[in-house]
Amino acid sequence: MPFRDELRHQFAAESESDAVGRIRFYAAGLNILGGIFALALVFLMIGGRLSWAAAPGVVLLIAGGALGVVVQLTKDVIAGRQRLGWAWACTVLGILEIVVVANLVS
Repeated sequence: MPFRDELRHQFAAESESDAVGRIRFYAAGLNILGGIFALALVFLMIGGRLSWAAAPGVVLLIAGGALGVVVQLTKDVIAGRQRLGWAWACTVLGILEIVVVANLVS
């Protein structure tokens, strides 16, 4: 089987290989770590070390972490890939918002 056809076969939702499934699983795990990081940021906001203007970014990070958990528990490949996209979008936008707020406030 040519290389291109082999890649299409492994990445197809109907015949996703175990290696590709593990990549999706670990990518969702990174979103979960972002959610845990956001919980730590909540304590920094309560303590006054981080502005409350970062709260929308923290909420986005927590939402990304929650979606990461859902992705890891989802058996449906197509739904898992869609939710992983949303999880990554939430995580990246949350980090960007927090970085912008931290730089503007300091």
